[in-house]
Amino acid sequence: MQPFTLSQAAKESKKSKSTISEAISSGRLSAFKDDNGHYQIDPSELFRVYPPNVRKSVLETATEPKTELAERELLNQKIEFLERQLEREKEFVLSLEKRLDDESAERRKLTALLTHQPQLRIAESKGNKLWKKIFKK
Repeated sequence: MQPFTLSQAAKESKKSKSTISEAISSGRLSAFKDDNGHYQIDPSELFRVYPPNVRKSVLETATEPKTELAERELLNQKIEFLERQLEREKEFVLSLEKRLDDESAERRKLTALLTHQPQLRIAESKGNKLWKKIFKK
């Protein structure tokens, strides 16, 4: 493996360049300077001081399918909830439409009574007589 520059080492170890530089200055991390005066850090030396978190990445990849499964289950539950809510809303709209129709019929009756429209009263009374004959009241 090729040696890392200071920037590459910082990215690989997920540390800042100043942290890597301080580790070199204090002697905790060995590195050498190339002809241009840039640090060259051996990857094994970098990972000796700042070990990569391999366990975490292995665990993350191992739990991804479980996470996707849990997320899918959560989405299915949300879909079921929203479908139930939509059904309740449809029932509510139907009940409101029925109430509106009943109120409209009541309003027509009251308007007929208030404006003295005998033809509507006659039609209603004929209908009432028919119902009385049918149910013998």
